[in-house]
Amino acid sequence: MNKLICLLVLGVLCAPQAKAAALAVEPFADMINRAPTVVRGLVSQKFQRPGLGATTCHKIQVTETMKGKVAARITVCELGGPVGDGSTLGTEMAELVTGEDVVLLLDTQNADGTYPLYGSSGGKVSVDAKGVVRGDGPNIDRAHHGYSWKWTLDDVRASAQAVRD
Repeated sequence: MNKLICLLVLGVLCAPQAKAAALAVEPFADMINRAPTVVRGLVSQKFQRPGLGATTCHKIQVTETMKGKVAARITVCELGGPVGDGSTLGTEMAELVTGEDVVLLLDTQNADGTYPLYGSSGGKVSVDAKGVVRGDGPNIDRAHHGYSWKWTLDDVRASAQAVRD
């Protein structure tokens, strides 16, 4: 019961900031520029991390590092997930599926060795068989002279490389 009260208080305190953050959509190119690390990898496992509050973690087998430095296997954790009564806490969580090929924009590594996503759910995009990346939000779409197109892996690599150079 105390954990539930703490979560409710935390939600009330963070709600104004979360609402403001949700209204501002950062373009994907800017997110690549600002994220300390950009990797491609395969989601290998999902688990809940014990402790105060709901935290969902995913093990990632890194197949390519486009920006920054990481180990071959990393753990990405986000606040949110199932709580005691089976309900889910967390509105901006990325949907990561075991076996999925993804590009992740990672924030600075936590003291416990895990990584948060940069830009919450906007920091994860799926990679299809043709090398096209697809995200859930409007930040992934690009527009130029009235036409829109999707990002490819080569676009992400080029953006990450431009920041490194």
